[in-house]
Amino acid sequence: MCSVHLNASRASGTDPGWEIALIDMETGEMTLLTDNDYLDYGAHWNHDGTEIVYVSDSAHRNKVDVENQVPLRYDIYTMKADGSGKTQLTFAEPGDVNADPSFSFYAPSRILYIHSEGYSGAFDLYAMDRDGGNTALLRGHNEQLLAINDPMFSPDGTRIVFGAKVRESAEGNPIYNVFTVDPSGGDLTRITADDGESDVIPQYSPDGGWIAYYTYVWEGGGNTHRIRVVRSDGTGEKTLSTYPWESDPSWYTAQQEAQQTEDEPQGGTDIPGFGALSTLTAILCFLVLKQRTNHSNTAESKLKQA
Repeated sequence: MCSVHLNASRASGTDPGWEIALIDMETGEMTLLTDNDYLDYGAHWNHDGTEIVYVSDSAHRNKVDVENQVPLRYDIYTMKADGSGKTQLTFAEPGDVNADPSFSFYAPSRILYIHSEGYSGAFDLYAMDRDGGNTALLRGHNEQLLAINDPMFSPDGTRIVFGAKVRESAEGNPIYNVFTVDPSGGDLTRITADDGESDVIPQYSPDGGWIAYYTYVWEGGGNTHRIRVVRSDGTGEKTLSTYPWESDPSWYTAQQEAQQTEDEPQGGTDIPGFGALSTLTAILCFLVLKQRTNHSNTAESKLKQA
């Protein structure tokens, strides 16, 4: 599953026209799940593959509306795996952003997401039931965590990992690090160090023992990307990338890894449960780079550009 833009010209991450699509890994056939003239992005499966949570501009702004500075309203939606049954879960005021949704691994399902008000870019961490009820603020932004992004439950539901903006560099570039909290938002634990690099889009391994993420370093007005993994307690960091711009890592299950190894031999790692990043995976990460370059801050950059 991915976000695609059907305009052949270069598109920014905030352009109307981004759609959510499924790509068949064997045939390459693409099926659009959304098809409209406004923004849909940030889709994530639930953990039995029956439902998808995503972000849509509920103001339904097209290109002309954006040019005329019609206020955005980004909201969380769900739909079935075939694109039917689209349901709005949050209801933003003009200028508000609800973003970065993800499902819990356990039942009954909870959805993590972030929220900011009035173009502030100061994102707080929230959770809600899969039907949009029982909304709870888990952790607000503060002087230590200026904005929270990309939350994800651990497989056993005992921790939540996220990226957080901790400061800006002397050049004004955002610096992000990875943290975890317990399901109530307490027990804040730093996972990656504030070393001048930005660590974003953290993803738990299927056994919860490792966290994959990517790091970008600002260099002369641009940045380079490296995929890394670290144990869930913050130890044992490893760099897996060799190409200058690899991003958005995800994990294979053991069954998928075994099938990949049988069909397409490739190098591996000594990290249990982690399928080696194949050529196809690296290409997919590269293809989405233009959409995610300014994220970890996806939602923050959307505020700046909208």
